[in-house]
Amino acid sequence: MILAAKNGQGKVVNTWSGQTVKSVDFKDKTTEIRTGWLESIGVVATQSGLNVFNLTDDKPAKHFPLDAPLGDVVVVSDSKTLFATQANSSKLLVVDLRLESLLPELDTGLKSPHLIAMGLTNTICH
Repeated sequence: MILAAKNGQGKVVNTWSGQTVKSVDFKDKTTEIRTGWLESIGVVATQSGLNVFNLTDDKPAKHFPLDAPLGDVVVVSDSKTLFATQANSSKLLVVDLRLESLLPELDTGLKSPHLIAMGLTNTICH
């Protein structure tokens, strides 16, 4: 489980034992939290960027600075890709969660898309 305070302090906590697995400082006000890639990757959006990190290793979060705050954020049902709207942009931010890297943005043709809906589920089938 990922917990994030508004001040940017965060923790990964073992849901069953309650023990802290990892502490993270995102150094900015947090706005969104998601998990992906079979629940092994954490994603925390802040006012200044997107932080992507492995939930259990000691490596620091990868911080991707953004020109505008994120709006709606979704992780597709196979947990491999994140899509997000961006304020004052026609483009969607796209992140490959397996590689923890940005992919080319997708231009929607809309002046400022606000919400995203996809075939989302809470079940991952193998």
